[in-house]
Amino acid sequence: MPTIFQTRDRQGRPHPRWRFKYVDYQGVRRTATGKTTRRKTEELALHVQAKHHAIRNGWVPVPRPCDIQRPIETAMEEYLAWGRAQGGHHGKPWSGKHHATRARHLRFWVGELRLGFVFDLYGVLPKVEAALRKKQNQGLCGKTVQNYAESIGAFCDWLVDRDYLKEDPLRKIGAFDTTPVRIRRAFTVGELQALLRCCKPAHRLSYLVAVTTGLRRSELRALRRRHLDAVNKALLLDGAWTKNRRSSVQPLPEEVFDLLKKSARVCGPDDPILRVHRNSARMIADDMKKAGIPKVTEDGVLDFHSLRVTYTSLIIEVGASVKEAQALARHSSPELTMNVYARTRKDRLADVVNKLGEVVGHAKACPTSVQRNPSDQDPTLTTPDQTAGSESAVPGKGAGSNPATVPAEMGTKLCLLEANPGHQHHFAPGMAVESRTLSGFVDANTGQSNCPTVVQRPDPVIGFCGTKPRPMVPGGADFSGSSVSSGFEGVA
Repeated sequence: MPTIFQTRDRQGRPHPRWRFKYVDYQGVRRTATGKTTRRKTEELALHVQAKHHAIRNGWVPVPRPCDIQRPIETAMEEYLAWGRAQGGHHGKPWSGKHHATRARHLRFWVGELRLGFVFDLYGVLPKVEAALRKKQNQGLCGKTVQNYAESIGAFCDWLVDRDYLKEDPLRKIGAFDTTPVRIRRAFTVGELQALLRCCKPAHRLSYLVAVTTGLRRSELRALRRRHLDAVNKALLLDGAWTKNRRSSVQPLPEEVFDLLKKSARVCGPDDPILRVHRNSARMIADDMKKAGIPKVTEDGVLDFHSLRVTYTSLIIEVGASVKEAQALARHSSPELTMNVYARTRKDRLADVVNKLGEVVGHAKACPTSVQRNPSDQDPTLTTPDQTAGSESAVPGKGAGSNPATVPAEMGTKLCLLEANPGHQHHFAPGMAVESRTLSGFVDANTGQSNCPTVVQRPDPVIGFCGTKPRPMVPGGADFSGSSVSSGFEGVA
């Protein structure tokens, strides 16, 4: 049977509410607060004792944590304490900024939804969506609105994991468009040089380290003297303050490392070695104004985080592979590196296209084709500027001499006609050609021949068709009966 009693304060005055003791279904003796009268408290105590007696006898199921009426403030404090201890990536604590943002968002939702207990979260989906639309109509960008939605959503997920809620009341909430309103662009090399030249001396080293390592503002502020690796000329990043919560080694250019090491000599062991203002956006905006660098252009905006964008873009331009760029930027996926951070420059795109034009459009004015006559005479070569009947002898073979060689000055557009009209093979300079008789050339641009006649033969010319071309070796090489391809088929 439960015990009913009344407590008194220090002045001996009785408390307005009575209290009672009972034994729960686990056999533990507990104390609870009753009503303002003894009779109502006895009724409540008997009801509670009977409920626990039924649970202990197996007549009703054991209550779950979600069946207990839990104040929302208590659950929120427990959630924030969990985040400060182990709520981040890989069991690491939240950063101070993330904790403050999450607490501010949850206080907003408690007031907006008028939450008193955890049970009040059931059925709040329409109210949450209406509040988010209101935020959107106030002019907040999609990413900020999505952050508010993620805060209340993550809190509900945590409540479900703790069994404080049976199901997630916001499982059907939709996502907002988080496309940036303004694109962040990268500094050009000229702008970067102007910024380093015109900024304050105390800021120059911070900018230089940021653009050669890609470290974020909070990571730059966390650097200490013990994080300098003099052996490898690198920075030792601690997982306690990096965004991905992983320790790593970030290489530095030797010149920049020497400057950083020199600056760290005057700092204490626990003093920051870089002076990065808390309001880094204003700091770099003032220095950009002195350097004459526009903050907003048609390509996007410049801010402190643009130094990380510049770092990612430059390491790709200097030849880093996708995997190397991802590792240096410390990103979780190559998509984040290539599609979010990496930028292209118009002048570099123009240079690439111009180089392509030089490769495609490069051609020498040279003889382009040779063809076979039916006679078994010594091979001869005729250049386009010679008359139709003139020939210049080239050392070759009759029936058993060394093969003729395509002169190197003829370029890479020398073509050999087979018995099939219009089929041509191309030869690289200095390649050995097996042939009975060579006379006359066909211009690959006009298709006209300077030979008086073109003789068809049933067997094709023994030339380069099928296997890898081989350069001319001393003393010549016999390619009779073989077929070799130069890889230039179709280029006339």
